[in-house]
Amino acid sequence: MRDVVSRSILSFHLRRYLCEVKVAPPDRCLPCHTSKLTKSAIDAIPTPKADVVYWDAAVPALGVKVTPKGRKVFIVLYRTGGAGSRLRKYTIGSYGA
Repeated sequence: MRDVVSRSILSFHLRRYLCEVKVAPPDRCLPCHTSKLTKSAIDAIPTPKADVVYWDAAVPALGVKVTPKGRKVFIVLYRTGGAGSRLRKYTIGSYGA
């Protein structure tokens, strides 16, 4: 039960975070049927003019940030102090490294 509650809280704050930060515009988003971050989906992401984050549909807080130089890094959103604390981003590592 606690896992379900924490996932719903995380998905609520993830939606709030996405509204406040520049994310991929609708014409640059991965199609809904391929929004799962697979190797082929990540390879197909074009190089943007500004930093863009593509979020995974299967894992609520996991995303790939693509920079204008073509660098792709995995990021995750997390909280250290529970539901009332600030939402933070952590860079897991580079794609393809």
